[in-house]
Amino acid sequence: MLTPQQRMQFLKDLRRPNISSIHREAIIKRVTEACRKVRRCPSCGSINGPVKKMGPLRIVHERYKGSPGLAIQKTQFERTFDYAVSVNNDIAKYLPRAIDNIDPQMALKLFDMIPTHDYELLGIPKGSKPANLIWQNIPAPPSCIRPTVQQDGGSTNEDDLTVQIETILNLNAHLHDYLINRGMDTRTIIVTWDVLAICVGLYMDYAAPGLNVGSTEKQKRSFAQRLKGKQGRFRGNLSGKRVDFSGRTVISPDPNLKIDEVAVPDRVAMIMTYPERVNVHNKKALQEAILRGHDKHPGAIAVTFANGSKK
Repeated sequence: MLTPQQRMQFLKDLRRPNISSIHREAIIKRVTEACRKVRRCPSCGSINGPVKKMGPLRIVHERYKGSPGLAIQKTQFERTFDYAVSVNNDIAKYLPRAIDNIDPQMALKLFDMIPTHDYELLGIPKGSKPANLIWQNIPAPPSCIRPTVQQDGGSTNEDDLTVQIETILNLNAHLHDYLINRGMDTRTIIVTWDVLAICVGLYMDYAAPGLNVGSTEKQKRSFAQRLKGKQGRFRGNLSGKRVDFSGRTVISPDPNLKIDEVAVPDRVAMIMTYPERVNVHNKKALQEAILRGHDKHPGAIAVTFANGSKK
């Protein structure tokens, strides 16, 4: 969508020495805005319109929207449906709302067609490809991530992830075998394809907006639910694991404290210890702490000698 002059200017800006990541992102944003304003490709003359999200998983290209000067092209586009209208006349009333649907296959084809010398202008890092943004294989985690739970009556209860994987596999096999290989009608293939896409979306994030509308079943634990939130991996298991040398109490203000002071409760201060190496400057203060013992503050709990033994 850029002219050769614009392209060279943007590349020159991006290749400036010592450019920061914030400036780089700002330049790439300017590239996107410049391309968005162009209605006709300077290379091949194709019409460019706004691309937007419609529903949870559908992306459409509104090629002729907001351009009165493209009436002839819009009429030519509508004439491509003449045969479909001759078969089913009801289609004619929907033609004014006809738009290009960018399904995953189309998006993959478009990403594959992006030339490598444009990667820099699009902000794609070296060694990566735009086609990698579309999954063609779904990750199935090992069984230790989704263990089978034994019930009291001898029956087993499968994990939510296992059930979702099973649904995806069955739908995929049904779509490939019954619909495509045996030549089912296009409408059935599109509906099944959409259901498969929704199942994969729920497999990744069960609480994704628009995917699970009106469902009365209990919330399932998909990948996103296992990672985010208070009970997730990061906060629940990594940041919030039980460790030594930590304490908690209720925080409150104190007008008697200096601006650079923090008061710790006696009980916490006596339990939480800090190793201090003895030297000529602190020897007297540490001896006094030892004499006070462990039940008075500030006291000492133990002395570690040079050979490693503790008393």
